[in-house]
Amino acid sequence: NGGNQFTQYAGQNVGNLNGYNAVQNVRNQVAQNLRVQNVGNQNGQTGVQGNGNQN
Repeated sequence: NGGNQFTQYAGQNVGNLNGYNAVQNVRNQVAQNLRVQNVGNQNGQTGVQGNGNQN
């Protein structure tokens, strides 16, 4: 998959609301894929971003 590579933990943990640090590629911390981003992390899982947005 040459596009935005996300694991099954698709929801990004915005602001680390559950008190757990989200593993992110710091270079792409701003340019996140908002279509996949689960604001508020409603599923209770920590967002794990792989290679980040390749753009």
